Amino acid sequence: MRPDSMSRKWRRFLEESDLPSIRFHDLWHSNATALIQAGVNPRVVQQRLGHSDVNITLNTYTHVLPEMDVDAAEKLDAIMLKKA
Repeated sequence: MRPDSMSRKWRRFLEESDLPSIRFHDLWHSNATALIQAGVNPRVVQQRLGHSDVNITLNTYTHVLPEMDVDAAEKLDAIMLKKA
């Protein structure tokens, strides 16, 4: 299979379906971001993406999720309130 064959098929699908243009690779990023946002273990995401190191996965995808910091603060708050 030629490296660009999936991209061509994807573009053709979008045109035939009258959908907006989006790169096939953008689906890859959306998938990874959604998995991390859903709380999937980063090592599982790393393996699914084929990254050699979990840091590649974390450095690439977690910076776009500022709401994860809010979630962490809320969880810590809940832990601390239980102990008080």
